[in-house]
Amino acid sequence: MNILLVTILLTIICVLANYVKNRIYKKSINNLKYKYSVGEKIIYHQINCYYNRMVGCEILEKCYSTKFRKRNTPLYKVKAYVGDNNTTWVIPEWRIECLAKTYGEFPKY
Repeated sequence: MNILLVTILLTIICVLANYVKNRIYKKSINNLKYKYSVGEKIIYHQINCYYNRMVGCEILEKCYSTKFRKRNTPLYKVKAYVGDNNTTWVIPEWRIECLAKTYGEFPKY
């Protein structure tokens, strides 16, 4: 009998904790402040194992992380102009270096 009561109590606590977490998450998403607008042209600092370079991009869409611990990170879906290829990336705001008004300001490779 005690095991059943403990199980029910733990289930109620887990459901309430999940509800509170989701409420906080939704409020934090609504309060996200985006620095750049859709259609703006930006410079993205691409750093990974293979590259450390500046890439010209155009913002297609504003989005956010679905991970709870990164909920306050504004993300942008961008069209990146890399050589002859146009690819779509999702990048965090902190990786964007500066605002570029025209494609002529983008670095040439």
